[in-house]
Amino acid sequence: MPVPECAAPRVRRSMTSTPALRFFNTGEIAIHYAEWPARKTGSGSNSPAFLFIHGITGRHETWHEVAGGIRGGARVIAVDLRGHGRSGHSAGQNGGAYRLPDYARDMASLIDGLELGPVVVVGHSLGAMTALQLAATRPELAAAIVLEDPPLFARHIMENLFPERHRRFERNGRISGSGLSVAEMAAEIRSDSPEATEEAVLQSAQSLFVTDADAIAHVHDQRIDWSADIEPMMRSVQCPVLLMRGNVELGAWMRVEDGELARSLMTNCELSAWDDTGHLLHADRPERFARQVREFVARLEVAAAN
Repeated sequence: MPVPECAAPRVRRSMTSTPALRFFNTGEIAIHYAEWPARKTGSGSNSPAFLFIHGITGRHETWHEVAGGIRGGARVIAVDLRGHGRSGHSAGQNGGAYRLPDYARDMASLIDGLELGPVVVVGHSLGAMTALQLAATRPELAAAIVLEDPPLFARHIMENLFPERHRRFERNGRISGSGLSVAEMAAEIRSDSPEATEEAVLQSAQSLFVTDADAIAHVHDQRIDWSADIEPMMRSVQCPVLLMRGNVELGAWMRVEDGELARSLMTNCELSAWDDTGHLLHADRPERFARQVREFVARLEVAAAN
């Protein structure tokens, strides 16, 4: 069954371990994150740390199952972006600071503050755009980036190509700042998405309840204009990139031609096309997602050793 949100994947729990939950203060905002420490492999692994970033209205929990399939000897961090989950909200004129440079600045502060070194950044949707911004502006912090169905060329297409998604964004923005309880939000979502499972409805309501309405408004109102400078940004990315594209007919953002254009703009980019799922690749196929990321990083490690 479809999830009744455009970018808030189902929350899955890893059966491998429970992460430590912590806060990091950037000096501007408190970022909540989950951390799985590196396992002792006995091989002296120097694998880079992983930083996982969710999409709009998401939370760090969406990565738990994937994190269990990724860890190995690597340190793994999954964040709540500002305005999401238990992280702080941004106050200010015009609804606070919820643009790509703001999200990327938080991630850079976290990487620096936790002394993670160059990391593999894995981002979904808005998180993928944040990863791209980070790699372009702080290249020394990104060992590689994994971009899961980013809306790279999405300006003005929400209303034209995705009217249902546009309508649900409007609904999300309306109810997230309404003061409704989780149960009341779930009732609104349920009436609007009768095809969704009860579990998906409840998880969507829980995510919306802790998401700043201004963060949603920045996306819906296109205050995040991520199309204006997207091509120069992609050209400036020098680290290896794994770009994952779903099927537009199943709800993905990226069209076939978008993926090909993106691959041509980034000098070291692999493109992985998934025809059997839509926007939520890591939630729909967590084992395959984790395997592809592991294999991508393993190829980089082999290349670096030669």
